[in-house]
Amino acid sequence: YSDETCRSDYETSIVAMQAHSAPLGITFYHYTPPENLPSICQTETTNGYGGQFPQSMDGAAIIAFHGSWNRDVPTGYKVVYIPMNTTTGMPLGDGAPIDLLSHNPPRAKWRDGYRPVDVDFDECGRLFVTSDGSRGAGSKIVRIAFESGGGGDTTDGE
Repeated sequence: YSDETCRSDYETSIVAMQAHSAPLGITFYHYTPPENLPSICQTETTNGYGGQFPQSMDGAAIIAFHGSWNRDVPTGYKVVYIPMNTTTGMPLGDGAPIDLLSHNPPRAKWRDGYRPVDVDFDECGRLFVTSDGSRGAGSKIVRIAFESGGGGDTTDGE
């Protein structure tokens, strides 16, 4: 196909992602008012609601980047989110992915082999991230829960 044909006959991408990041899992966050959460979510945490993601992230696309395996400079190996307009379903702002769980720069890879595969929310609005690992290590599930200050709390350090 020519560039002209592609521009006139096909939709352009809405969100750009770094090549070789390998986005494997995606889910969308659906905020639930605290009074509508199951009683099991009413635990003793800073915000009183078991680590639910904030209402400001309602509609956000949450994406697991599995990561590159054949680049000189690795990329991916993280979880990102893209704020979305809940009415139009389109990204807010420039649509650029925002890091939610990533390794300290400049390294993309986790020393323990952690490689995100999929993401999903539980009934309390906490995010779970699976990893299939690499080099025989790193297979685990990480839970990300929010506290009232907006800071995340994860079960995994390095």
